[in-house]
Amino acid sequence: MTLIQYPVRRTVKSSVLMLAADGAAALGRFAAHMWNAHRNRRQISRLLEMDDHMLADIGVSRTDIQSALMGDVFEDPSSRLAAMRGGRRFNALSRRKGVKTS
Repeated sequence: MTLIQYPVRRTVKSSVLMLAADGAAALGRFAAHMWNAHRNRRQISRLLEMDDHMLADIGVSRTDIQSALMGDVFEDPSSRLAAMRGGRRFNALSRRKGVKTS
C-alpha cells in the first residue's frame, strides 16, 4: 500500500503562530546571553578584590581585568579576559623558544 503525502498548507494563523514562537525563542536566547554576561561581569569584578600576587598566579593583571570590564554591556567580559591572557601567554612562549612575533 502506497502512502500519498500531500503538501502541508499553512494558514495565516499558523504562520503567525510560528513567527511568534520563533520570536519568543530568540528573546529567550538573548535573555540567557544577557544573564550569562551579567553573571560573568560580576565574577570578574570580584577578581579586583585579589592582590597583585594572586592575580599574577592566575595569569592576569589588574589592568587586564579593568580593560575587560570596560567592554560593551552586551559583551561577555570573560571572553575578552581570556583573549588577553592567551595572547600574553603565546608571546611569552614564543620568546622562550626564540620565535619572532610581529
